[in-house]
Amino acid sequence: MKRVTLQTVLADREYYLQEMLAGKICIYPTDTLYGLGCRADSIEAVERIYDIKKRDNKPVSVIAPSKEWIYMHGDISQKVGEEIDRTLPGPYTYIVSLKHPEYIAPHVNNGGNTLGIRIPKSRFTELVQELGIPFVTTSVNISGQPSATSIDEIDPEILAQVDYVIETDEAMSGVGSTIYDATSDELKVLRK
Repeated sequence: MKRVTLQTVLADREYYLQEMLAGKICIYPTDTLYGLGCRADSIEAVERIYDIKKRDNKPVSVIAPSKEWIYMHGDISQKVGEEIDRTLPGPYTYIVSLKHPEYIAPHVNNGGNTLGIRIPKSRFTELVQELGIPFVTTSVNISGQPSATSIDEIDPEILAQVDYVIETDEAMSGVGSTIYDATSDELKVLRK
C-alpha cells in the first residue's frame, strides 16, 4: 500500500491515471466519506473490492466521469435530468436504469439493469473525469462496520489490501450521500 496526498496525485496525474486504468484499488476522498474504488469495468478489480469489504452481492455505486456519461448510459427522464443538473456535483447518488449495462463489470450492480451514480464535489473527481470511465465508489469499511472520514479510522486489514491511499485535508461531511431512486419520472428518497 502506497500512501500519497491528493496534491501529489493531482501533480503527477498521468502516472496515477495509468495506475487507475491498470485496475489498481484506491482509497480516496469524496465530499462525504473516504471511498474505496477501482475502474468499474474491470471484473478482477471489482471482485477485489468485494473481497476487501467482505461484502455479499449488494451492488455498489460509481462516480460518473461526467453528466453527459449519465445521460448517454442512463435512461433519464427530463425531470430527473433537471434534478441531476441542479445537484451534481454534490452529495447525491441517483439509481438509474441503464441503457448499456455491459459498460460496467457485472458485480458492480449484481448483473442488474440499474446503477447508483454520483459525482462528488471533490478534487478526486477531476481524475475520474480525465479517466473517462466510471469508477467504483463505496465506503471504506468491512461491510456493516462504520465508514471513515480520516485514514486513522480505516481498518488496518483494509489498508493492507489496497494499492493506494490518497489522503486529503479537504473537509468531508461524514454522512453518506442522499440516495434517490431515479428509475421513474418521480424521484423517491431511499436514504437521506
